[in-house]
Amino acid sequence: MDIESWPVDKPTPYARNARKLSSQAVDKVAASIHEFGFRQPIVVDEGGTVVAGHTRLLAAKKLGLAARGATRFRVWSEEVNCPTIEHVVG
Repeated sequence: MDIESWPVDKPTPYARNARKLSSQAVDKVAASIHEFGFRQPIVVDEGGTVVAGHTRLLAAKKLGLAARGATRFRVWSEEVNCPTIEHVVG
């Protein structure tokens, strides 16, 4: 798995994200990032669309962070329209 440093405005949020992100959730993640650092990268597909990490991305923007790690997955399962678990974990 390769982690690249991306400007926080480079990833595109997934337009059909089912999760509704509250400002309270973003505040909590921002506080955690401020206290412990950015520990988990944002996962994007080949086109730069966020697959996982929408809240982390908003929290990074809220904190004014210039760049964050992004992991790009190239293997996509068309059957379920998401990365397959074996590619996410290993």
